[in-house]
Amino acid sequence: MSAIQNVILIGVSMTGCVSVIPLEANDVCQHSRPAATSDLPFSEPSLTLRFAVSILTRDNSQATFPSNLTVHRTDYSHASLLAIFKGQDAVVSTIGAVGLDQQNAIADAAAAAGVQRFIPSEFGCNTTNAKGAAIVFQTKVDQSLKTGFSGYNLADKTATIYDDGNRRVSSTTLKTIGLAVARTPQTLTATANKYLYIHSFAVSQNEVLAALQAVTNATFAVTTRTTATAQKEGAEKLARGDIMGGYLDLIMAAVCSAGTGNDFEREVDGGTANAVLGLPASESLEQAIKEALA
Repeated sequence: MSAIQNVILIGVSMTGCVSVIPLEANDVCQHSRPAATSDLPFSEPSLTLRFAVSILTRDNSQATFPSNLTVHRTDYSHASLLAIFKGQDAVVSTIGAVGLDQQNAIADAAAAAGVQRFIPSEFGCNTTNAKGAAIVFQTKVDQSLKTGFSGYNLADKTATIYDDGNRRVSSTTLKTIGLAVARTPQTLTATANKYLYIHSFAVSQNEVLAALQAVTNATFAVTTRTTATAQKEGAEKLARGDIMGGYLDLIMAAVCSAGTGNDFEREVDGGTANAVLGLPASESLEQAIKEALA
């Protein structure tokens, strides 16, 4: 298997994840904020130092991208994807939930074009766990703090705690997810055809709440909710067509329920792949919160 040189990113206009994938030259990135569609950590120069990176987006998309990146436009037909994927070594999918039904067709086109590595849009919970996969996905700790969907409302200083709030869950910062994706093409043999479990830390909701209160020097008003309620109401919202509301409820049910295999250190055979990818074994929760709130 030859070295990865040409990498194409898919779905970035929907998720803003162009800035999650640093594809860095030396892991030391000077982050800035471009005039693009994202406010996530980004280092434009680092995108092109090790890999030739391009973007795949819908032919009618109005999204803007960094000027140094080649943008391929497609109608997502097999013929269009096949032509674009010719000469690409790796495809990284960051397609959001509403576009996941296209991912198999994208992977098929990548395989037909001779792409060496396809990284699917599965940056979430342990989908090899039957209970977790039956619910939905995991969250990203810094992104969830900014958006508030994980139950912590920074503006109102309120928190929703699920069940007893003591279940530990593997949580990952967007920066670390980006580093993991960037390093996967550099460790082809060790990462081929495998689930890779990574995290920045395994923490409980109560630990996040305590750290939030310490960092913000504020006391949050706490309400409680059961994961069973979140799962039931999430399914009901989906049935009514409230896709986002239902999706967010199901995320919290999957993240916080017992038995979903989302404490990767303790509940996954072999633990995390942090060492394989050269990632720190653990990071500081308080530091991650400070950076998320900066």
